Amino acid sequence: VAFAQPLIDANLPLSYQNDIIIAILQISITIVLLLF
Repeated sequence: VAFAQPLIDANLPLSYQNDIIIAILQISITIVLLLF
């Protein structure tokens, strides 16, 4: 959703950064679950 709304998130840099952080955490958790 965040990547589908670049213009809206451009006006909300903090929210955009939070979405990126959450995405990175989800990817990291997925990698850990796949490894273990």
